[in-house]
Amino acid sequence: MPQQQPQQKAERECNQNGTTIDLGGWTKATVPVRDYAGKAKALAEVPSTGVVLHVEPDAIRARVANPANTVVVETTFDTVEYGGLTTEPAFAVDPTDLPLTAMMSDQTGDVTLRFDDGETEAKRIGGNLMGYIALEDPQFSQTWADVPDIDEWDGRAELAAADFKSAVGAVLGGSVGKVRLTIGDEALIPKSEDHGAGWVHDWPVQAHTRGERVSGTYDEDTLAGVVSCISPDAQVTIDMVSSHSSILRIQSDGGLTFWVAGQFNEEADE
Repeated sequence: MPQQQPQQKAERECNQNGTTIDLGGWTKATVPVRDYAGKAKALAEVPSTGVVLHVEPDAIRARVANPANTVVVETTFDTVEYGGLTTEPAFAVDPTDLPLTAMMSDQTGDVTLRFDDGETEAKRIGGNLMGYIALEDPQFSQTWADVPDIDEWDGRAELAAADFKSAVGAVLGGSVGKVRLTIGDEALIPKSEDHGAGWVHDWPVQAHTRGERVSGTYDEDTLAGVVSCISPDAQVTIDMVSSHSSILRIQSDGGLTFWVAGQFNEEADE
C-alpha cells in the first residue's frame, strides 16, 4: 500500500477526528466557516473559526483555523467552478449572493477572506486582483463593519467601515486619493473637520438625506475610515481611487445589502 503524503494524512486526521495539525506560517482568520464554495465540504467538519487563502498564479491554497486559532488543514484548488462559471485559478460568484463579511489582503499575495457561509470570490492573476465584499445582514455577530443594532437605526442604515484603512489600503497597494460617494442621484460629501456623533476615525462622511442633491469629490492622502448614513431603500455607490489609479467601488442595490466590486491593476510587486 503506498505511503500517504504528510498533507494527505493531515487532512484525513482532521476530517475523521478533528485532530489539530499546526501547519504554521500563515495568518489566521477568526470567523465562522461552514462550506467553502462547495469545494471544501470536509473543512466544515472541523471545528473551524476561519479560513485563509493564498492566491498564486497557478493555484489557490486554503487553510482553515480551529477555535484555538491553529491551522488544521490546507486544500489546493487549481480550478474552481461555481454558479456555472469555471475560472483558473479563481473563484467566480454572483456578488449579490455573497454572505462575505470582509476581505483582507497584503502585498505578498496573501488574501484572507472572512465570511459567514464560506462562499466568496478572490481572483488574482499576476498583479491583478478582483474581489467582492458583501454585507447581507447587519445583525451577524461577526461583521467587517461596526454596525449598530438594527433597533437603534430608526429607519436609517449606518455603515461604519472602520477597517477600510487596512483592508482597502492593502488591496489597492497605495494611498487612497479621490473618493466619491453617491446615493442615487445624490451624494455624500466626506469632510474631515467634524468629529461629532456618528463619525469614525479621522475621515468622517457628512450624511445627506435622499432628495438633497449634492455632488463632489474628496482628495486625501490616506483613508482612515468611512461612515455612510443612508436611507434603507437608497442606492449607494462609493468610488475610491488610489494613488495607483486603482478603483474600489462599494455599491448597494437598496436595503441593507452592500457589496464591493473592484478591479485592481497595480503591477505585481517586484
